[in-house]
Amino acid sequence: MTMTMNDYSLPPIAPPHDNLKNPIGLPKPVPVFEAPSHLGRIILWIAFAVFALSTLVTAVHATRLNKRRRTFHALAGVILTITTLSYLTLSTNFGAIYVPESHRHLAPPQHPPLRAIYLGRFVEWFVTVPVTTFTLGLLTGLPWLDIVLGMFASVGFVGTGLLSGFQHSAVGVWFFLIASIVFYLALVYVLGVRGFEVSRIHSDDVRVLYGPLTTLILFSWAVYAIVFGLGTKAKIITFDFELVLYAIIDLGAKAAFSLWLIISHSSIIDEYAAGVLPDSWVDPIGISYQPIATDEGIQSG
Repeated sequence: MTMTMNDYSLPPIAPPHDNLKNPIGLPKPVPVFEAPSHLGRIILWIAFAVFALSTLVTAVHATRLNKRRRTFHALAGVILTITTLSYLTLSTNFGAIYVPESHRHLAPPQHPPLRAIYLGRFVEWFVTVPVTTFTLGLLTGLPWLDIVLGMFASVGFVGTGLLSGFQHSAVGVWFFLIASIVFYLALVYVLGVRGFEVSRIHSDDVRVLYGPLTTLILFSWAVYAIVFGLGTKAKIITFDFELVLYAIIDLGAKAAFSLWLIISHSSIIDEYAAGVLPDSWVDPIGISYQPIATDEGIQSG
């Protein structure tokens, strides 16, 4: 009896059902996480120290003024404190979400690099950008309706920018990008057009102070959007370079802005200057009056 080779053939072995897309013998793709390097973390810690020191300087400077004139110190303190906490979370790598760089089309088993997006930075922007808008509106004496519209536009500007960073389709990216530009133009109108018009009504000291501060803020916010597009979305610049640019912008738009504001405004001797609180806000009785003091004056008890 003759036996052929086919008599000893075995049925084909099927791969496991849960691994059909990754045949046996091929390693699974290992994701590459793009996070701050050692130099990047040093930069973050330096920025944290600068903002912490700026917050302390603001608090000490406020004690030299009459309580009625500490409005802008309180607003600047909110901006600097939130930014300090934000850089603390960045330095400790807390709250990072890793998003795949979907624009890189790599062949299996390679995996697109995952870039960190820090939610703490966006939480900071959601607080500091509206507070900065409110501060500038209060400084120039904008009507409350314009201030509210400006704060709404600032929230929309930050929110649409955040949503564009998580879009994987070109349509979604362009939709939120255009929306962000519209909100930014609304901010330019409220602060750059209406704000300058109203600033001419007040003293020359307020007008001279408001102009450079508003220009600094609007320019910084525009650069924010550009860096976000080049780094978080387009991935054209490196992660560390993105951190350096953000730190430089933050130092200008928050630390320099706050210190410039409180030091310059404290020298404006005007009973009716914007931001001067009534006695009822700072005195338990609400009827005692004490003359407004500048930074050379003595604080009220």
